[in-house]
Amino acid sequence: GKKGLEDATLSSAMGRAADAASSSDGISQDTVQSVISNLQQSATSTMKGTKETLIALLSHRSGYRDTVLLRLEQVFLDLESQLGQDMSAQEIANLASGEGGSLSLFQPI
Repeated sequence: GKKGLEDATLSSAMGRAADAASSSDGISQDTVQSVISNLQQSATSTMKGTKETLIALLSHRSGYRDTVLLRLEQVFLDLESQLGQDMSAQEIANLASGEGGSLSLFQPI
């Protein structure tokens, strides 16, 4: 795929440099600039692909985090309704963090 194309581009650029180096004239400035330009283009396209992959990964991670937080909120709201009293955000946070042990679940009753 994309990696193979980049490898082929790099191989082609290196091959042209090697051909020029083995010729009796040596490496011309144009050949060196061409190789450098090809390497820069390859690096730029790879970097863009890497950034897009990272953005997609972070987006998925954020989506999973939002789903988990919404589910936790639903569970705590259900717990609050089953206990029959309004709970403060601090009380819910204490339950979530396990402060007070499992007995803290029965304190409001």
